[in-house]
Amino acid sequence: MDLKADYFCFTIPDVQSAVAGSFDPAANVSVGCTETIFGGANTLSLQNVCALLKFSVPEGTSYGSALILSAGNSLSGEFSCTLGDAPEASPVTGKTLGHVILQGEISGGNWYYMAVCPSVLEGGFAFYLFDGEGSMEKLEDYSTVKSTARAVTLKRNVIL
Repeated sequence: MDLKADYFCFTIPDVQSAVAGSFDPAANVSVGCTETIFGGANTLSLQNVCALLKFSVPEGTSYGSALILSAGNSLSGEFSCTLGDAPEASPVTGKTLGHVILQGEISGGNWYYMAVCPSVLEGGFAFYLFDGEGSMEKLEDYSTVKSTARAVTLKRNVIL
């Protein structure tokens, strides 16, 4: 993370680790600020910068990876973010991707989360689960879980 006077730069990884019941700790960026109150006591306020996508798979099933894809949108990569009460992320031109891959065992009965940049996905998105090793090159090994062509809004500090 690169901190400037009124903004900072950060990266949302395009490949994240699957963690049952949570998100990849290296993926969800938070920003904090301190405030002096009541004559000298400092308080720390943390806010998430990313939006989180939450999903589960049916009991008795397991997958090797998941992919969210939204062509023409910035879901992962390098971003800058303003500091303040409501941090807003902006893509760094030419350094973002329209997908996030969640790798690792994804098993039924657990919730999983993917950190993405808050944005409006004007053309919607597609969400896929991959069997086995989850090779992105073997597109015949996937099953589409969710797909929409309608605009979807991913908000900072909100789980979709």
